Amino acid sequence: MQSKAYAQANPNRGRFRSFLLASLKNYLSDVWHRNHALKRGGEFQFVLFHHDVEAAEVLFANSSTDTSLDEEERYERRWAESLLACALTRLATDFAAEPKARLFHGLKPFLTGGHLVPDQAETAAQMEMPVETLRSHISRLRARHRALLREEVANTITSADDLDEEVRHIFGVLVVHT
Repeated sequence: MQSKAYAQANPNRGRFRSFLLASLKNYLSDVWHRNHALKRGGEFQFVLFHHDVEAAEVLFANSSTDTSLDEEERYERRWAESLLACALTRLATDFAAEPKARLFHGLKPFLTGGHLVPDQAETAAQMEMPVETLRSHISRLRARHRALLREEVANTITSADDLDEEVRHIFGVLVVHT
């Protein structure tokens, strides 16, 4: 019989993110104990029947290449990145129709910020539109992405009062380590 640990999650006891972090720590502890038990030369071989466990190991092992982060910081960063990715996927779906798909593809680099943002004048010329129109599209795209991100975050908390605090926390996790 499969265990449904998520059924034990209690919204009154904290955030879903914290529940997942505690579950991850317990899992990593179990893996550590299992690996060390095998090293003692026991004659038994443990077999995992639930293949999703391996997928979770790969997900968290590859979540960050920054070795200066501890497990909890990598987890927090991966959590924030996954929420951003979900919002971006939903945004891409909004722009799936052909004329909008081209617009989304051209404007997507402006969502990430940083030093990789292309020049607006060059992008406007490539997309055959005035720079002012490009800036309006970028502004609307960023606003829609923020709204979708807030919806994704809202799905992970119990109280709407915590939404702004959780969004600030997510941005803080991303800004500190970028």
